[in-house]
Amino acid sequence: MLPEFCKVHALLSKVTSYLQIVNVVCTKIHIDVKNSDFGWDK
Repeated sequence: MLPEFCKVHALLSKVTSYLQIVNVVCTKIHIDVKNSDFGWDK
């Protein structure tokens, strides 16, 4: 039981780290788009 739990925990840790990276990147892109004159239109 414990090894399985550890595997799940490791997987969740990786997913959480990945989501944090995605969140940072998306936030930066969103700020860049807001700061630019035209965003994605031009």
